[in-house]
Amino acid sequence: MENPATKDHSLPKHEAAPILPHQPLSTAPAAAPIEALNLESNLHTEPIYPKGTEFWFTILALCLILVLGGLDANIVATAVPSITDHFHTVADVGWYSSAFRLCTCAFQFGFAKLYQLFSIKRVFLMSVAIYLVGSLLCATAASSLMFVIGRAVTGLGFAGNLAGCFAVAVQILPLDKRPMINLPIGAVSLAALVFLLTDPPIRREDNLTLAQKIRALDLISNCLFIPSLTALFIALSWAGTKYPWSDGKVIGLFVVFSVLLIAFFFNQYRGGDSAALPFRVIKRRNVIAGFIYTTCTNSMTNVLEWYLPTYYQVVQSRTPGESGYLMIPILVGMMLGLFIHGIGTSMFGYYAPFMVFGSICMPIAAGLMTTYNPHLSLAQVIFFSGFAGFSGGIGFQGSQTAVQATLSAADVNLGIGVILFGQSMGPAVFIAIAQVIFTNELSQSLKHIVSGLTPADLAYHGLGDIKKIVPEQRWDEAVTAIDRSLVRTWYLTVALACTTIVGSLLIEWRSIKQKQS
Repeated sequence: MENPATKDHSLPKHEAAPILPHQPLSTAPAAAPIEALNLESNLHTEPIYPKGTEFWFTILALCLILVLGGLDANIVATAVPSITDHFHTVADVGWYSSAFRLCTCAFQFGFAKLYQLFSIKRVFLMSVAIYLVGSLLCATAASSLMFVIGRAVTGLGFAGNLAGCFAVAVQILPLDKRPMINLPIGAVSLAALVFLLTDPPIRREDNLTLAQKIRALDLISNCLFIPSLTALFIALSWAGTKYPWSDGKVIGLFVVFSVLLIAFFFNQYRGGDSAALPFRVIKRRNVIAGFIYTTCTNSMTNVLEWYLPTYYQVVQSRTPGESGYLMIPILVGMMLGLFIHGIGTSMFGYYAPFMVFGSICMPIAAGLMTTYNPHLSLAQVIFFSGFAGFSGGIGFQGSQTAVQATLSAADVNLGIGVILFGQSMGPAVFIAIAQVIFTNELSQSLKHIVSGLTPADLAYHGLGDIKKIVPEQRWDEAVTAIDRSLVRTWYLTVALACTTIVGSLLIEWRSIKQKQS
């Protein structure tokens, strides 16, 4: 196979020569068609990596943004029982996560293009500002709908934050040092980015006009993709609860989802290299493998994290504060796995072994989680959840590392965008599916205790309100029913964990030290 690094990038004689950086922008014809963006045709200068205070404060800022984003993605799960009681509905539980992740995944490709076409620093600061506005909306929400909208805006901002962190990491870190970015460092981020982050040297994209850059964003694809996923999530939230699966509204939404998704992929194929998701990128082996692994891994851990607080607070009757403390093992386990992966990859150069090891551990961990019952000991809770977090974290960063190690500089941001898309889309879809499973299982289990109870009835009660509709003398039976519903929901995580082996075995065994050298 021909090495992309040695490929001749010169233009055919009948094509116009590329615009040189010293030429004025007015020499570029305004109506010129947008060609495939190729960063490798830029100035072939050695990258200049920041050092000292500038480097460390930038790293601190990136770490804080990632920590805040991870916290935002997971902290709501602990508060779900209380939120449902406050708004008196469980109908929107899936949306509290899906709205955030829908916007995070749907705008990944758009932000990848923005970082490629515009100033990295300005786009990054804009995404941080959007994220803060969304957080403010959530904090001041007076209704469940307003809270969902706030989560969506926060997810939009986090999409830019997540893509921006990787774009900046590529700019300031050599490849063999990038896994170390996972080390948890806390600091003030926005001020550091304003004063210390600088854009890379001039790129070919800087010579494009604003109109050309807007066309290159492929806004049509976003207009197809976002409504497609929205239709899917609405269908999943309605099916089996508000309407039967056979209802025309539910079927119609699934049809809309399918048609728009097909139109999206057709538009990508038609757009070629200028599309938001070029086929030459998504057909790469490491991109496909990384997408499968990341999607399934993040979906497994997020479904577990989303319903663990319900187990702690409803099944074991713990307070929200105690529930929050009991979420620490799964988070610590994940951070330990990420730490070992980062150190190990930097030392040995290979990321694939950690992914394979994770694929072996995850089905075991997910299987242990299905043994949860109302009388599980504290030691078992800590070990099982901690092991689940560790198994999900040990190979999690391998997909991003694989993409950076094998794709050309022109395609790295787009390749990482695909991985981040799977990282956000997977939990958005599978938490919605898990909510359908949980609600239907719960209504089936409780209808033997509360006659006439339907999934639609549960939509108007918080999880804590269930105690009000269950006869007091039968509350123990209701707790067992809730536990059974949670366990059956977690069977989904077993399937996801087993599927990760497809991605880990498909990934290329490539050393990051070879590319660095």
